Amino acid sequence: MNPPPLHGPLTQSGIFFSGEASYAEAGGQLQGRGRAQNFTTEELEVSNYVRFCLNPFLLPRRGLASAYGCPEAFDAPLPIVIQPLPPIPIPNKGRRAELFHFFHNVLAPYIGAIDGLDQPKLIRDGYRPWMANSPFLAYTAILSSSGYQAEARLLDVSKHVETIAIKVEIIKIINEYLKTSRAAVSDEAIAAVNHLLTNEWYYGDKNSQIAHMQGLQQMLRLRGGLEGMRQNLALYAILVISDYQIACTCERELSLHNTTNSDPLPALSSYPVAMESPLLQSNIHFVDICQTLDISKAAAEILDDMRFLTCSIIALSSPSSASNETNAQETIKTVTTARWIHDRVSALPSISTLDEDSQNPLAADFIYECIRIASTIYSSAILHRIPFSSTKVCSPARQQAFWTNMSRIPLSRWKTVSGIYLWLCLVFCPAAEWTGYGRFLKSMVSTTLTYIGLVDWEGMRGCVEGFLRVQRWLRGEEGRGWMEG
Repeated sequence: MNPPPLHGPLTQSGIFFSGEASYAEAGGQLQGRGRAQNFTTEELEVSNYVRFCLNPFLLPRRGLASAYGCPEAFDAPLPIVIQPLPPIPIPNKGRRAELFHFFHNVLAPYIGAIDGLDQPKLIRDGYRPWMANSPFLAYTAILSSSGYQAEARLLDVSKHVETIAIKVEIIKIINEYLKTSRAAVSDEAIAAVNHLLTNEWYYGDKNSQIAHMQGLQQMLRLRGGLEGMRQNLALYAILVISDYQIACTCERELSLHNTTNSDPLPALSSYPVAMESPLLQSNIHFVDICQTLDISKAAAEILDDMRFLTCSIIALSSPSSASNETNAQETIKTVTTARWIHDRVSALPSISTLDEDSQNPLAADFIYECIRIASTIYSSAILHRIPFSSTKVCSPARQQAFWTNMSRIPLSRWKTVSGIYLWLCLVFCPAAEWTGYGRFLKSMVSTTLTYIGLVDWEGMRGCVEGFLRVQRWLRGEEGRGWMEG
């Protein structure tokens, strides 16, 4: 699903947004609160899963497992605690207060917390209170709440009257602010535009993302670039992570900061075992820590193979590698190994063929099944040198199979293997970008990157830089800026 852009290009100043007329221009496309779009089966499944798993206030919980086919693993009530908030820092009219409190009590706990619990201190005690008291970020909070509630009720967010009206109002306020504050762009304004960018990344199309990214780039230039934001560590981290998540899921180059294959990968001496990932160069083997991670040996062996492929691609893409002839030989060797690994993982049993009551240890092992499916896509993409977004390697059937098994596992469990979870979401996101699954996976990429990054920043960078290098190799080039391609 590709919603139409809500505003056109930027003005000649290169910094002002031109979305103020969008509300009137989109009049023929607007959707009232009571009209539901014709959603596909997968979008209905995702909406039910999101409502069921992340928001206990939208649906009664009794009987949902049977009524919607949701796993019983999600039957336990979610431990969302309602926190007292300051008064809404913008004029209170319509549903603003309701949406503001919904964001901070229901959605905000998941910023950097995969299961909504144990939020990183930098977010819990720094970023969230700052958001709650900022007029700019109050508007972006109610925008997120409006879009979330619309999608949860199966409304088309791109045509939802309330959501569009809030978005147009935010753009108008930002334009007015920038006209009078050219030389002193505030952290709040930058955070608000980044929030708009990620909102369009989640719901919108490429044109809308480009408009917000260009505006954000211009604002950061006035602050001395991304490095000029380091005084606000929480905002700096969120900006870097936003850049990474968009680049990885959209198969583009970074836009706010530049990294290339020439840059050394982070040197990791130690990091939490839960963050062990097939994207990290490490001397630790998954088969040696499978009991610690509580995964099967079969799953661990697959992960070790995937790490071997990742490290091989990173070595191939390094500018310090030997001559072109030697590099070509190494490429042939890597592709040959990828074929052997692909054939091996493709021959592994699917749990769908096993009786859950059988003595086979893989029966009902949903984590193994997710890893098995992802490994066939990862190895196939490398074998054929095709991007992950291609349906030739990530078909709708594989996406459906992955979703069916992934949604059987509670977020609290995924949190204990967050490095593996990140790899899984990154592999499936590019092909599923505009589906209901894809929107959920994008939210999990954002949350998991923030969670890992605020525990071990270099570990997070190691994961995404490794994935970006694999993507560049699959494209056959260093990659162009995403606004150029």
